[in-house]
Amino acid sequence: MNSKKVISYENVFFLFFSVYELYNLLNITMFYKYLPQTMTTFFMLAAIGMVILKFVYNTKCGYTEFAWTVVIVLAASMISYLSGYRGIVITFCLIIAAQNMSMDKIVKRYFAISVTVMLITVLSSQIGLIENAVWTSAASGIVRYGFGYIYPTDFVSCVFFLVCAYIYLNREEDFNIVTFGAMIGIAYVTYKFCHTRLDSLCIIFAAFVYVLLKLRQGKALNQILKCASYISIPLFAFCSIYTTMIYDGTNPYMAGLNILLSNRLFYGKQGIQNYGFSLFGQYVAMRGHSVKSENAVGEWFYLDCSYLNIALRYGMICLIVVCALLVFLIYRQYQKGDRVVPALIILIGINSMIAHHLFDGYTNIFLFAVLTNTSFCSEKKMTKLKIPKVCIGSKRIF
Repeated sequence: MNSKKVISYENVFFLFFSVYELYNLLNITMFYKYLPQTMTTFFMLAAIGMVILKFVYNTKCGYTEFAWTVVIVLAASMISYLSGYRGIVITFCLIIAAQNMSMDKIVKRYFAISVTVMLITVLSSQIGLIENAVWTSAASGIVRYGFGYIYPTDFVSCVFFLVCAYIYLNREEDFNIVTFGAMIGIAYVTYKFCHTRLDSLCIIFAAFVYVLLKLRQGKALNQILKCASYISIPLFAFCSIYTTMIYDGTNPYMAGLNILLSNRLFYGKQGIQNYGFSLFGQYVAMRGHSVKSENAVGEWFYLDCSYLNIALRYGMICLIVVCALLVFLIYRQYQKGDRVVPALIILIGINSMIAHHLFDGYTNIFLFAVLTNTSFCSEKKMTKLKIPKVCIGSKRIF
């Protein structure tokens, strides 16, 4: 009766984090048919519980840190209430819960889970265990394979973020021509079979970022890149939204750009006109091309641009906070002498001007890494949860 079972907060965090990642990554594959689609409420309550657990058992914070946490959680809850998107509460709670955690451990855990899910999904789609959905363009005849994912872009976007995670995890290694060649090869294969222009191109960009990060640069160039990094994410957000706002289909240049971006400017402008901007978000009815949308009612409409997606669905305050957090992450990593994370955040920021994954923490793992390795709060001496064993006679029941 006197023996104790010790569970650290870190173990609890990574258990919840792993279940969250596993569920959401499987949910964008054809395995979604075998998953319960009512888990969002559970994850939201569990994420709030993680924040409470962190303050009670893991850290000793001042009133300022505690007040900011309450404000963020309440603001996320208000957005969730007004818009119906409960995922925003989960995302911000996980960002807070990950404070003082190791960024390396979080990225490693994500990498391991994502690679495992991808290998199982692709293999299962090839042996017929799950459907390997195929899309054929009526205009061009181009065939696109999903490899077990609900849409080709979901598959290749996961590959892109895995490449970013790999570059981060292997940031200390010397330049390896095999690694560079593998990245270029992955970009070619994904484009050939999935015809995903953006993500395949971003994988090529990632390959060259990998090369550049291995080169020694002059102090002047580093300083210029550093200053440009600080304004990159807000600039990407402004340019994306402003270009959409001023889109005019009668202008031949803008019409050409819209065609190049697969009508993203047209649908983005439609979204702005139909819903408008708000501070705390609203529900935006969207229907995409994925397998999940086949039975949805209504015409095709999707906000692909991450910045516009966040602004319309979650509100301008959420967009400002997300941009500020990423700028803080860039600043903090530069203060630590790290060029890798800022470079990857800029690359992800460019990708997000067209794709919608910036606020998807289960793919953009660097969103959850914003407050890692950061000590706003001092850790308590008692950082363990002691759970007593419960026994009846000599038999342990808990």
